[in-house]
Amino acid sequence: MLNAPLVPPEGDAYNFQPDNYLVTPAQRISLYSIGDAKLGSAARVYYEASFVNRQSTQWLAAEPLSTDGSNITVTKDNVWNPFGVDLPAVRRRLTEFGNRIRNQDITTWRAVGGVNGSLPDEAGPLRGWYWDLSLNYGRSEGTQVSTGNLRSPRRSPTAYRSTCSADPTRSLRIRSRG
Repeated sequence: MLNAPLVPPEGDAYNFQPDNYLVTPAQRISLYSIGDAKLGSAARVYYEASFVNRQSTQWLAAEPLSTDGSNITVTKDNVWNPFGVDLPAVRRRLTEFGNRIRNQDITTWRAVGGVNGSLPDEAGPLRGWYWDLSLNYGRSEGTQVSTGNLRSPRRSPTAYRSTCSADPTRSLRIRSRG
């Protein structure tokens, strides 16, 4: 049964669609301002400023757990294996932990100030050349909180034991497939 299809022909697979958001709820605030003033006939001072904040949430179905590729076999003797045959792979959604949820709060600031202009006729061969001196400052800060995820690197074969006993006759027998 190692070459069994991922989704059985009967369609008996976890339907994760009802647990996902179809449209991600988000709140956005954007402010923008620009201005300038002439400095004589050949120069001007200017500024630009912007602020953007986004707060959003994504909901995904419960974390999938798969032992594929982990060299773990759940033996037929395991009390959690109702099928009576060794299982080289186990796939299941951990619905008891709830949905995987991501919350973001991201803020971006930007400010530009400067002076620009054209060189006057008195500049000789450089007359009419455009020049610009400016300072640009920007900063982004964000917070993302994720919940409902499994820490896979901490998963170990002992997580598949039938009991928490130190007695090996009462524990899940694990054998390597390779």
